[in-house]
Parts: sequence; C-alpha cells; structure tokens
Amino acid sequence: MTSIEIGTVQFDWLFYGLSIVMVLLKPQCLFEAKTIRTILFALTSLLVAWFMGVTLSHRAVLDLIALWVLYSASKLIIKGTSPELIFMCYVFFSALVALFGVLEMLMGWNWSYGLDGLSYEPSHYAVVAAPAVIFVVLGRGVPKFIRAILP
Repeated sequence: MTSIEIGTVQFDWLFYGLSIVMVLLKPQCLFEAKTIRTILFALTSLLVAWFMGVTLSHRAVLDLIALWVLYSASKLIIKGTSPELIFMCYVFFSALVALFGVLEMLMGWNWSYGLDGLSYEPSHYAVVAAPAVIFVVLGRGVPKFIRAILP
C-alpha cells in the first residue's frame, strides 16, 4: 500500500524510510560483527558471480546497500524482543493481510501490490501466511478476531 515506482524500481517508502530513520538514530548497528559478516558474504557471492561471467547490473549494488540498511534496522528492532512476541506480531500481520484480501475482493479492487498482493498469490500466501493459519487453528491464546479472519 505504500509502494511507489521510480523508473523501473519499485520500493516501499514507508518500510525503507523507517529503516533509514532507525539506522540514522543508531548508526553503530550497521557495523556490528554479525551484520558485517552477512554483508561480506553477500558481496562475496556477487563477486564470485561476476568472476564467472554473470553480468551484474547497478541494481546489484543498490540491493546490497538496501540489504545492509534493512538487515541492520530489523536486527535492531528484534534484538531483545522475545520470540513469542515476534511470532504473535507475525500472526497479527498475517491476519491483516487476509482481512485486506477479503476487503479487496468485496470492494472489487484489482491492486497487485502491498498487503493485498498476498491474497491472490497462492504460492506467496502459502509461504507467508500458512504457518500463521496452522498456528491459529491448532494453537490457543490467539484473540478471537484473528481466529475468525485467518482460517
């Protein structure tokens, strides 16, 4: 819902914007050992591909920088948060995706980006929301409105 397209590149200005703000507030998160190892691994993969004759576009460098910022911001958010809370947030946002898909269908909207993109992409939905659905169906302690929406 917050995606925009500039040239041939589509990006989520809200997600990238929040990630950039977080990194600007705590720039040291860019240089943590695990983050640097992850980025060096990704860079090494690009270099191996380049040496093997795979043509790399300028997007590869931009994607690597975006990965660095997004990974650092996500790690900063998640660090110190309980796995149970992270999983319940995942279940909650999966329910929002399902609800938005139903709303889109009822309103006759035909969007192909944002949250609703999952609602009519069966493979995406299966990968992204199926674990949350299974948890809701088999689990206990999930709010009733989420139990009504997800399955």
